[in-house]
Amino acid sequence: MFYFLMESLAVFVLMAWGASFHFEPAHLLWLPLISRVCAYEEKGKMAFSFASLKKYRSEILTALFFIMATLMLLKGYAPHLIEMSPQSWMMYAVSPFVVFSLRMGYQSFVKSEPSGIPVLVVGSGEDMSAFKKAAYEYDTLGYQMHYFDSEAVVNDDTCETLRYIVSKHKIKQIVIAADHLKNQSAIDLLLSFRIQGIEMRGMVSFYEQVFGKIWIESIKQRDLIFGGGFKRQAIISLTKRMIDISAAVLGLVLSAPLFLLLPILIKYDSKGSVFYKQERIGEKGQPFTILKFRSMCQDAEIKTGAVWATENDPRVTPIGKLMRKMRLDELPQLINILRGEMSFVGPRPERQVFVDALEKKVPFYGLRHSVKPGLTGWAQVRYRYGSSEEDALAKHHFDLYYVKHLSPLFDLSIIFATIRVVLIGKGAR
Repeated sequence: MFYFLMESLAVFVLMAWGASFHFEPAHLLWLPLISRVCAYEEKGKMAFSFASLKKYRSEILTALFFIMATLMLLKGYAPHLIEMSPQSWMMYAVSPFVVFSLRMGYQSFVKSEPSGIPVLVVGSGEDMSAFKKAAYEYDTLGYQMHYFDSEAVVNDDTCETLRYIVSKHKIKQIVIAADHLKNQSAIDLLLSFRIQGIEMRGMVSFYEQVFGKIWIESIKQRDLIFGGGFKRQAIISLTKRMIDISAAVLGLVLSAPLFLLLPILIKYDSKGSVFYKQERIGEKGQPFTILKFRSMCQDAEIKTGAVWATENDPRVTPIGKLMRKMRLDELPQLINILRGEMSFVGPRPERQVFVDALEKKVPFYGLRHSVKPGLTGWAQVRYRYGSSEEDALAKHHFDLYYVKHLSPLFDLSIIFATIRVVLIGKGAR
């Protein structure tokens, strides 16, 4: 996050210098392109390379063309709205590539040398496998991860091996599974490490901190009861509601042309109503009617009943496919937000039939209804589109993390992340 802020500051200075430190509205037109250049992900990790530039070169060049065309039209037909010096044009042209170069430089630096806090993870069995899988799928920048796969029973050989690893890699933190604290030898060994100044962490809490999700399969009720989080002060609720109203009003103003255009395209594309209404489960388990632009053929579930959306779903219309890719079908939910039925950020609301099934299979699933459902959410920016109960379980890891760590600043970070996800069309069905 620190590097991202420094990078944004560098780009701002570059653009401001080109405009003699005078902000121009045209600056805003570059945000989608800059975000697109910076948005490539692979297996949950930011992967900035020339390969990503090559992969998306057509999209970048297309965006570049439309931005330049927009600027020229504004310059020709509305010169009073935008006045740019020759230096500004140059800065506009090079700024996306400056961002890309900065990101590549950072990535090269990170990969060239091990950096971060040396951490030793001690565990075994399914817990260790799950932890390694999460470390592979998600970013662990800031940590040098080392692993010691052992049985819960600690003997003299295990102690010597652990001492050797701690000394060799200069371990600063040891993350240990709870089942490795069941005998005196393990406790004595960890105490000796702690006296040396090495920090001890539980695997479940460390997993939550690093990967931004709750380890539902390993967490216990007592961890939620005695752990941190779940702050519900009045000031947090008030600030969150103010963000919701502000974001919804701004969204409706900016999307007003789409509310005029999309109904025409929907009616032209297929027969049926423009809007789609469906009952979903909201805060405290109360049902409400969610609003969407219709993206499927009329009466899509009349024969099948409630089913998960799938990739290349045949029920989705051509215009619906485009709307889903850009999340435009969700725009009417801004009205749900103004009504107070939804929040801008929160767990996505599900239908009662899915809620009943998931509550029987997914631990702590009902906790998601302790907050208002959202137009977007932590799970939406961290995980692909859900199309099964397995996906619902995976997304619930993130939803429960959001419920536990809810805050206005967290909401703002998710809103900005959502903008990036929308720009790259990630996870749409």
